[in-house]
Amino acid sequence: MTSKFAPAVIVELAWRDTAQVDAVLLGEARAWLRADESARVDRLVRDADRRNALVGRWLVRRLLARATATAPADWALAPGPHGRPEPAHPSIAVPPSINFSHTRTVVVAALCRDAAVGIDVEHPARVAPVERLARFFSPAEVAWLTALDVAGRQLGFWRLWTLKEAWLKARGSGITGALDSTTIGFADPAPPRLLAARDDEPAAWRFAEVDLAPGFLTAVAVRCGSRELAVERGVA
Repeated sequence: MTSKFAPAVIVELAWRDTAQVDAVLLGEARAWLRADESARVDRLVRDADRRNALVGRWLVRRLLARATATAPADWALAPGPHGRPEPAHPSIAVPPSINFSHTRTVVVAALCRDAAVGIDVEHPARVAPVERLARFFSPAEVAWLTALDVAGRQLGFWRLWTLKEAWLKARGSGITGALDSTTIGFADPAPPRLLAARDDEPAAWRFAEVDLAPGFLTAVAVRCGSRELAVERGVA
């Protein structure tokens, strides 16, 4: 139970189906970009990737504007050391933590005012490379997966993958982090837990698997110490 002296850390979420996005939204998203950010989006080869990148930046700016009572266009998003977009505002010294992710035609975004947040989304029907589990997962995770039936292993792969991606993104280390030396465990109905991680403190992390975009798996990771995690699903 969360103590009154340690209120829950709140993560605000939003999502969009990019197949339903119109030219007005894309034009607004483009107008909010700084020149260097626009250039990075334009370097993406595929139209779908450029569209997803624009929608992701539109979503996080909307979340930032609502959380701080500012205008979306006032925010800049610059790449951090591992390419993660980081927010900056001329009058806010310590901005909220933001992150976004996309797969196929779904884009999800997260904001946390007082802790580092990461988010990932995947389609569970995507064929998982289950023949190479040791490349992506720790021995304990591989043992958990191989004990499942074929369908369970497919779903389990993507559950672990989204959770690890969200954790790596919250850390700011990207996919280059050590996937096979990190262990995430399940004890349903409790949330997933970080059981072991190289160069990190497992007890500092909280996770949530969120029913956000219908038909997709969404995972959130937050570095919030002993505090509990609460998720709010907003409308962007």
